[in-house]
Amino acid sequence: VIAQGERETPYYSHIPLTSGDLNLEVRVEVEARLQPLLGGGHLTPIPAGGQPARTLARQTQSLCEAGLRFFVYDQPLAYCPSCGRTFQGFKVKCPRCGSLNIEVYARQSACYLPVRWWTSKGKLETLKKVG
Repeated sequence: VIAQGERETPYYSHIPLTSGDLNLEVRVEVEARLQPLLGGGHLTPIPAGGQPARTLARQTQSLCEAGLRFFVYDQPLAYCPSCGRTFQGFKVKCPRCGSLNIEVYARQSACYLPVRWWTSKGKLETLKKVG
């Protein structure tokens, strides 16, 4: 994490500790070893993949038992202002009303932000992961 901005109003950029190309088991093992050395300030994104709550609860227990303490589930969301519905995943067209006026939100570090606010590099890397 790199702090930027003013002393009274800092902001942070997210620097991943591991590559998203690693399988989840290896990423968790590496992150669990590194997190105690950093004293917090880093969240490991874990893809939620639209899993049901019970599955995520079991996965949470497993991640904690593996020693991972700072993590977030990552699930991109698409919002259609035309019909007011929200859907899981990246969408270019509303599955309900067919509108092309879709706002996609995805996690960038700890916050969900509209993908249109992201840098081109961030968009490209995220689309590679899901596409």
